[in-house]
Formats: sequence, C-alpha cells, structure tokens
Amino acid sequence: FLFADLYQDGRSVHRFKQRFHVVKPPQPRIEININGKRYDGVSIFSKKSNLLLKLVPDELFLRAFPEDAKYQIDKIDLLAQNSLGPPKRIASFSGKGKDPLKGIQIPLGSKLQSEEPGTVIHLRISAIKRTNFKGEAITEGFSARELGMTFVIK
Repeated sequence: FLFADLYQDGRSVHRFKQRFHVVKPPQPRIEININGKRYDGVSIFSKKSNLLLKLVPDELFLRAFPEDAKYQIDKIDLLAQNSLGPPKRIASFSGKGKDPLKGIQIPLGSKLQSEEPGTVIHLRISAIKRTNFKGEAITEGFSARELGMTFVIK
C-alpha cells in the first residue's frame, strides 16, 4: 500500500491510500550458440567447438526498463561424464566483468582433448543475477535444471 496525506494550512485534508501489485520481471532466456549456430538441444558437436553462452532478456522488459535489464553470470562449470559414474569438472569459466547479453565465450579447445566421442558434457551456470537501476544484485529464480545444459561430443 502507498499512503499519502495532502496538507492545507498545516492540516491534513485528504488521506490517499493506493494498493499496488509488484510484478516480478520476466527471466531472460539462456541461449547457447555452437560455432555460430544456435544450439537446438539435440545436435552433437566436435570437441574443438566454440560455445557462446548468451542471456536474452524479454524484449518488452528491455525496452521499458533498460536500466533494470542488466545481468551477470558468476561462474560456468564444464563437466565431463564418460560412463555411468558422476561427471567430473574439467574447467571453470568466470563470467565476472563479461556482458552475458553479448555472450560469454566458452572455448573448449584443449579442455576436451582427452575425451572420447560420445562423452556427455555438462555445462552448469552457478547463478544468474539481475542488477536493477539501484545497483542491487538480485538472483534470478532459475532452477538447477534450467541452469544446466547437456551435450554429447562426436
């Protein structure tokens, strides 16, 4: 609720009360580009591929509130799973100081050199934060499943 009083000659002459509903901003979409092409969720790719992780904000939200549509990714982990065992972390990439709206490069290069074809690769984002116009970092409510992507290398 917002309360306001109007004063005239030092006396309150009108009390105003208004109820507001705060709408949570829409979450950005997580997009992966592999060698310049948008990942469709099923393609197999080479272990020397270049990945680009991008956050795509809601278009209406970005146009209406550009100062609120700033995002940050803390860390991205790259894990490999060769068999039925648990995946092992083979690399981490920092997102600090990088603009995820333009994209964060994830060079695989030598990281997957020793991995066999058919290896399952997991990409895990630690957290996505939105910085509002006040400079406050707000963690977006993505689930662990939404923050993880799985690929198979050829």
